[in-house]
Amino acid sequence: MNYQDKLFFFQEHHKPQTIPLNYLQKTDWRIKTRIKTTHGLICYCLNIGINPPDVDKPDNCSILQCWIDPFLKSQNQAIEDIEKTLEKQYKQWQPRILYEKLSDPYVEKFRKSCIRLKKITENRILFHYNGHGVPKPTKNQEIWIFNQNHTQYIPLSIYDVIDWLGRPLICVFDCAKADLLLPAFKEYEKIGDDLEKELEKTLEKKKEKEIKYIILAPCRGEEELPTNPKFPADLFTSCLTTPMKIALNWHFYSKMGANILLKNIDNDMINKIPGKFSDRKSALGELNWIFTSITDTIAWDILPHKLFHKLYRQDILVASLFRNYLLAERILHTMNCTTFTYPQIPSTWNHPLWKTWDFSVDFCISQLPLFMINPKYQFQQNTFFKDQLTAFEIWLNSGTKIKSGIIHLPIILQFLLSQADRKRALFLLARFLDLGDWAIYQSLDVGIFPYVLTLLQSSNPDLKNLLIFIWAKIICFDESCQKELVKDKRCLLYFIDTLSSFSAETTNSILSGFILSKIQNNNSSGKRECLSANLLQICLSKLESNDGLIRKWMCLCLSKLWEDYDEAKETGFREAAADKLIQLLNDSSPEVRASSIYALSTFIGNSSQNEEQKNAILSMSVSLLVALHDGSSIVRKELLIVLTQLICSHENKIRKIVGYNYKEKKESPQNSRNYDHESTVFSLWWDSLTQLCNDPFTEIQDLASNFTLRLKVYWKKQEIQKRSFFSDGETEYSDDLNMESNIETTTIMLPLKNRTRRKSKSRGENDMWKDDKDDEDDDSLYPNKNIKSISQSYTRGKLRRYNSSSSLLPNKPRGRVKSSIREKKINTSLKTSPRKFKEIEKNNEKDNEKESITDTSFFAENMKKTKSFNINQPINGKSPKPQKGKSPLQKNILENHLQGYDSDPEIGYNSEKESTIEPLVSNFYEWNCQYFKEPFMEITKNHNTFNYLNGKNINRSNLSHFPIQSSLSNYQKLSNTNITITQETNEEKKQEKRTIYSDELKELILEKTKKYLIENSENVKDKNIKFNEQKCVIDISSEKVNQVRFHPFQYVLFSSDNKGIISIWNWEKSIPNIITKFNNKNDEGTEITYMKLINEDVEENPLIMIGDSQGVMKIWGDYSLKETNFEPRLITGWKTFPQFDVLPKRSGNCIYDFNKYDGYVFVTTGTRKIKIWDICKELEFATIPTHCEHSIKSLCSDQSNPNLLYSGSNTGAVFIYDIRSKLSLVHSFQDHNSRVINVYKQREDLQYLVSGSVQGEIVVRDLSLQQSPISKFTASNPMTAFDIHDCFPLVISGSSNHLATAFDFGGESLNRIGYLDSFVIPKTGLINNISFHPYYLKVAISADSLIYIYGANKTNKK
Repeated sequence: MNYQDKLFFFQEHHKPQTIPLNYLQKTDWRIKTRIKTTHGLICYCLNIGINPPDVDKPDNCSILQCWIDPFLKSQNQAIEDIEKTLEKQYKQWQPRILYEKLSDPYVEKFRKSCIRLKKITENRILFHYNGHGVPKPTKNQEIWIFNQNHTQYIPLSIYDVIDWLGRPLICVFDCAKADLLLPAFKEYEKIGDDLEKELEKTLEKKKEKEIKYIILAPCRGEEELPTNPKFPADLFTSCLTTPMKIALNWHFYSKMGANILLKNIDNDMINKIPGKFSDRKSALGELNWIFTSITDTIAWDILPHKLFHKLYRQDILVASLFRNYLLAERILHTMNCTTFTYPQIPSTWNHPLWKTWDFSVDFCISQLPLFMINPKYQFQQNTFFKDQLTAFEIWLNSGTKIKSGIIHLPIILQFLLSQADRKRALFLLARFLDLGDWAIYQSLDVGIFPYVLTLLQSSNPDLKNLLIFIWAKIICFDESCQKELVKDKRCLLYFIDTLSSFSAETTNSILSGFILSKIQNNNSSGKRECLSANLLQICLSKLESNDGLIRKWMCLCLSKLWEDYDEAKETGFREAAADKLIQLLNDSSPEVRASSIYALSTFIGNSSQNEEQKNAILSMSVSLLVALHDGSSIVRKELLIVLTQLICSHENKIRKIVGYNYKEKKESPQNSRNYDHESTVFSLWWDSLTQLCNDPFTEIQDLASNFTLRLKVYWKKQEIQKRSFFSDGETEYSDDLNMESNIETTTIMLPLKNRTRRKSKSRGENDMWKDDKDDEDDDSLYPNKNIKSISQSYTRGKLRRYNSSSSLLPNKPRGRVKSSIREKKINTSLKTSPRKFKEIEKNNEKDNEKESITDTSFFAENMKKTKSFNINQPINGKSPKPQKGKSPLQKNILENHLQGYDSDPEIGYNSEKESTIEPLVSNFYEWNCQYFKEPFMEITKNHNTFNYLNGKNINRSNLSHFPIQSSLSNYQKLSNTNITITQETNEEKKQEKRTIYSDELKELILEKTKKYLIENSENVKDKNIKFNEQKCVIDISSEKVNQVRFHPFQYVLFSSDNKGIISIWNWEKSIPNIITKFNNKNDEGTEITYMKLINEDVEENPLIMIGDSQGVMKIWGDYSLKETNFEPRLITGWKTFPQFDVLPKRSGNCIYDFNKYDGYVFVTTGTRKIKIWDICKELEFATIPTHCEHSIKSLCSDQSNPNLLYSGSNTGAVFIYDIRSKLSLVHSFQDHNSRVINVYKQREDLQYLVSGSVQGEIVVRDLSLQQSPISKFTASNPMTAFDIHDCFPLVISGSSNHLATAFDFGGESLNRIGYLDSFVIPKTGLINNISFHPYYLKVAISADSLIYIYGANKTNKK
């Protein structure tokens, strides 16, 4: 047996579409306000040589200040050198800061310096206070300075300091008991917060809270400053300003006795590590780089992210001080000092990464002896970064679902600064971003954005794939990144040049097109820059690409360029862009066709159109109507949206054509000779909209009906408002009252050639059309010959006649309304079923004719509920007498009527907000952008390289179905993964009901099925079987069963009845139970004539293909065979024979068959032609003539050769067609003398063709032999149904006299199936359907409302 390995209707547009309102964009990763530190005040209160009274220093204590011994020079010179050294150390971290230095200041000097700085800048000021020579701060929040003569210590309130310096302020207090000063800062901050809250209330604008005061201090409480002579006295300041020097010295002294690597090292050697901090290739520069990475990573891991942003990303100086503060905390903790900050940050002194730092220091110091021996010795490179990258890669490979605590991101950020390892870092970053929105957010939050932005200026071609991929992920997550890309034109040109390059990979072209569309989305400056860079011409040239995704994204990129940008549209006219896009309406990919319509929808609106352009747009709009009969729902949906835009933009003119213009109702423009080509086009628009109100796809039907109803309400409201001012006499008022009836009876129709004339009941004064003959001969109706030909091609058998009133809503009621008269009047909610509105309105009109209204308030209330209004409504059984002006009753009715239409949430219309009717809005672009939110990188086995968006697998036209493999190609994962963007993570998403068999399960099923076929083939060959085991009987109640199908691998049966109800049954037990049932929503007067399971060999819950008698094909899916009452979802639907819109309804016209190996649907109405639809492309593939003068009654495609098709006619002939041949008909057999019921061709390589007629003749042919039939026998006369087994030479026939008989292909009867002899089940009507199980020896026989399931038993022949 051949096993199906393709999936149909599994593209993204066949899945539920959910697009969030906020699109999951998080912009709080951005640094919204950058606060710079521009000035600093260094205040030293050392009083060298004199200890403060509250400090008792030991004899052997530290004396170094800024690594300077103050006792080796004069006091003034020492203080000056210390201040200059500290300033120099601070400028290592931010060289642009201007400092003012105060040594042992007195109060007035201090005050003036503070006030001067506050006047100079509004930015942050650094206040560094060294209080080693003065008493400790007091409980009254005071610090100490001196009097003018330096004879006394003078307390200075910290409140005054805060007042003088202002805010924002960062304070470094290198003194004990600095925590006593903290309450003052908190109090000031609270006051500032209260003032800001009041300001926010006044301005009604919320402002993000900023950090106003930052404090860094070495100890708190009763703790004393360290006095270890091995380290400087200002150890805390040294940690903040010279972290590498203090870190190496502290490491040497603290580890000296325990670390064998330091055995041959002394302190002098520690300070001779070669290199510069800025040179990352040197030993010292590498250590500094590692230190920065580790401290940044510790902070990222420990701090809350908002606090991390404000302390480590807003201000360069603050970030540097806080990195170094982590070292100070670790060192001072070993000296019994508890450092603190404000705002407070968690303790980090025992973070595991400090061990990594110790190892890096040991690795560097251990090489010092070799360097001292040989000054040219090259230090070995530290493995820190490679080890961290390897750890990150192992984490990525592990497939962990942990979404927090990813501590390696800051290290990746630092690694991007290294050219040698940048590619590997970008590769790992790309893999991380591919995990989802949470990963992108964390990467942006850690500060990756400016780095990848700068890298766009790189000319390294090896980074192009990675950079484009990363930027596609970033801009898909947060569209606001477009601003930076537009600001630096080099970044924009990076993507445009990639797109225009002929050597660019397919992947890069697609991603570049996506990025450029995002750059232009709602961004006028981005549009201007792209237009000036010739993006429009580049996109147009790419429309001819062989790749479907490139074509699609070029269309979407053009749409964003044209959206609200007239200059780009002018360029589009010059470049004939519309013609190129219209050519894509026949593209093999449904998404390309939809994207071309979407692009054209943004192109048609131009405020500066000239007459030539307007005519071009009219012609273009008619060309768009070819999509009206497209097989894809997304294409027709986009067409509907374009039609609503066109209709709304020409609403007044279309209103006249439809017949809703009050003043010209008697002299309709269609009756005048001025019915020009513009009116013809407008009529085409309206007729197309009306057809979409009856679209097979529910969503399109609801949208079209809703819009049409809103338009009707809007027009009615305007007419009633006009009449409220009309009071010129009895005649005028009488005309007003009859306006509604005139509208209801007006007939709208386009000029049709060769049409059948139909008399209108209302023909006469209000008839809008001339005789058909006049219309045919009048070329003045079509000044534009192109429009004439196109119009006639659409009106000839494609656009149906409609009544102006009924055309506003579907004129095919869906289902029955079983409510009472009162319920009918009330239940008109469009939210639940817009399709029922017309039926309810019709019933209301009938009810109103029967009932009289006795109260005006009741009348007004009734109008609100029914949304219908007839001013001729009788009151108390009498019609109102015409009067001059408006009577109180009339005024009351009009006011109530207007009130009823003022605000109607059900139809989405609010007169207070809408002065015009608004068109539908497409979400097609946003929906397509979701592709890039899902993982689609394919990692190779060694995890060192990756492929993504492989060009050969990228064409979406080839992805309508795809091989079911254990590992799909990367972009197939992108294209065929359920992408429902919600605030849930991918793992938390609700699983879809479409479950694909795993490879292991498929192999198991295949093996089991083959075993069954082999075991039973001999029994069938030897005629040792009988179908005499009744499995169960299914009663579907009162309706007649017309179609039955088995699930190939489960005890599940699908049935349909003559009311359009599809039922799914579990028949495993003798008493079957129903799993679910649903309504196919057939048009009135139609019934289901075809049912087929799709993807049944590869999908646990196969799709259900339903075809009705009028050519409407629907595909249902997303149901569950395990959950009861789970209603399937309509995946798609289309009209296989659109001309049924103009033909009278007939029952049982359309005949179907489906080839599951190539995805062809064959359909015919029985005469002249057979249409072939390619469901992979969702397009009509071909139309072949039947070459049959009589009606075709059955179709059968060859499953082993999709080019062959078999049919049977009502004359008894059997035809063979080759769809590749121009003549199509290649052979015919006259095997029967009566109508052929069905023709069957066995699956796979079996060449048996079996046909049966109503007289019971069954003919079996071997197609490999061009001879007479191998057997011909009579089963039963008359025969009402028969079926053959796909894998065994078996036939079962049914007759009108309640008999079912099993035969082999030789005509030998195996047994009569004895369900009719059962005394438990009463005899029923004729057998109307027989269906074999596709693999097993089981059969379902239906008669009226009963389905009998039989199995075969082995018999022993004597």
